[in-house]
Amino acid sequence: SRHRGVELGATATLAPGYSLAANWTVSDFRYVRYDVSGRSLDGRPLPGIPPQWVDVVLHSRPGSGPTWIDLEVQHASGYLVDDTLDTRTAPWTAVGVRAGWDGLAGRSRVRPFVAVNNVFDRRYVSSVVINAANGRYYEPAPGRNIYLGVSLTLGS
Repeated sequence: SRHRGVELGATATLAPGYSLAANWTVSDFRYVRYDVSGRSLDGRPLPGIPPQWVDVVLHSRPGSGPTWIDLEVQHASGYLVDDTLDTRTAPWTAVGVRAGWDGLAGRSRVRPFVAVNNVFDRRYVSSVVINAANGRYYEPAPGRNIYLGVSLTLGS
């Protein structure tokens, strides 16, 4: 196989307390020499890899205070799920929101947060089983879901 691609990323400060980070990946992964049951797949894209992936995060820390919020948008183009068939996933876009607080507990840094993934409860394929039996390629993404977390950096 031959793997070609490019990843571009940029971060910009929009205003005090507001920044934007964006990443774009373009992948062109193809078979160079590959035969299946006498059928040549030379030049065919590898299944399971979206040709385009975009991730954009708007980060806000109003007044440079301890609270923050991130708005994230992710997009993937459709891609093949089988070596020999033309079956594809549909392109998808999902939105997530995270909010948190940064503070100190003694000499340790504490960052509790709450997040909502798939805010608009979109139905999309998050991953695939390549060349799956009986057409069972698709692994659905979870619907809207909420999670809590904390990052703790112990002081010295």
